[in-house]
Formats: sequence, C-alpha cells, structure tokens
Amino acid sequence: MLDKRTRSLLSFVLKISDDDKFKVVEIAELNAIEGDAKKLGEILSFLSDGGYIEIKYSDEEVYCLRITAKGRLELKEKTHTARNKNPIFWFLIGGLGFIIMVSASFLGNLLFSLL
Repeated sequence: MLDKRTRSLLSFVLKISDDDKFKVVEIAELNAIEGDAKKLGEILSFLSDGGYIEIKYSDEEVYCLRITAKGRLELKEKTHTARNKNPIFWFLIGGLGFIIMVSASFLGNLLFSLL
C-alpha cells in the first residue's frame, strides 16, 4: 500500500511517461512534488525496489526513469477501489435501479390496460 506522497510521485511519473520509454527528469521537478531531497531519494528507491518504476540512471541533477505495468496497475486499482467504496456511488446506483423498476412497472400496467 502506497502512502499519499509516494502515490503522488508515482502519478507524476505516469503523467510524464510516454508509452514505455525512459524519461529524463530533473531533480528540481521531482522536488517540486516531494519537497525534501532526502525523502525523494528514499521514495524513488522504494518505488524502484517495489517494481513500480525503473530507474535507468541518476546523478546529482537528473533521474532517467519510467513507470512499469505494476505502477500503472497500482494507480488504476486505487481509483477503481475508491469509487466502489464511495457510499454516494452506491446510493445513486440503488436509486437508478429503483427508478427503472418503477418505470417498468408503470409501463407494464399501461400496456396491459390498453390490451
């Protein structure tokens, strides 16, 4: 399970990724998301060790990295899970089902009375 800061950094890597190509990103850009240079290195190492991203190389100014299929899946599953746990989502689905059921009953009675 990824925490909020790790997830935001992974989302940024997804946003800058083109297909499955490596992308060179300046550390200043990544620091704008994380803010702490030491934590940035730890988070990127965690993501790399976990298989969420691949780091081709890095130096004092840049990282060359890309997101993996596991990283894409992690972000996609989180969005899907959050929607399914939302009570408003299920309330709307139930309400829609009720409206469809009442409408079908009304139309069925109307057709039966016309015949």
